[in-house]
Amino acid sequence: DKWTKLDKDVREVALNMSPDDIGTCMWALGTIRKMPTNGTWTVLEIAVEDTASEMSAKSVAVCVWAYARLVEAGLRKPDADAWRELASAVEKHALAGAFANEDLVNILHAFVTLPREPPKAQAAEGEEGEEGEDGAADPPPAEPPAEGEEGAEAPEPEPVVDDVWNALEAAAARVAPAALTATELATTL
Repeated sequence: DKWTKLDKDVREVALNMSPDDIGTCMWALGTIRKMPTNGTWTVLEIAVEDTASEMSAKSVAVCVWAYARLVEAGLRKPDADAWRELASAVEKHALAGAFANEDLVNILHAFVTLPREPPKAQAAEGEEGEEGEDGAADPPPAEPPAEGEEGAEAPEPEPVVDDVWNALEAAAARVAPAALTATELATTL
């Protein structure tokens, strides 16, 4: 059948497609809400990972949008490596103000639709990570005092900074008052 042939053709050429052709392919899948076979999907996600940094703002936006649309077709979550590269491209284009309003709205919607993992907390500059200066693992943190003991209040954990989300919020704030329609703005809330 035609779908099987198309699926096979995409699997064979995806790694040789231009970054924007990958975006178009992902857009098409999101539009029809149909997942390709596992083999083809794996190749497409490798292509997304390899080309996301070179994609235009529009192609990045339609890829992110397609991932969200494909949840309805059975996608559980994006490949971590492909999503990391796409998120980096989202941040780059958001900071540059390169997204069209509708693309910004679609990305914000996708980010709240998809099962995203928050970024990992990173050691601040000058702090040590998992290993001490001598290369040995640092001892585990001391147990907090038991309830009722002096100093029983545990310190508030440091909030994890999500640079991609912050860039999207800043981009939306730049265009919201002047350029977004009431419907576009309401969609992002």
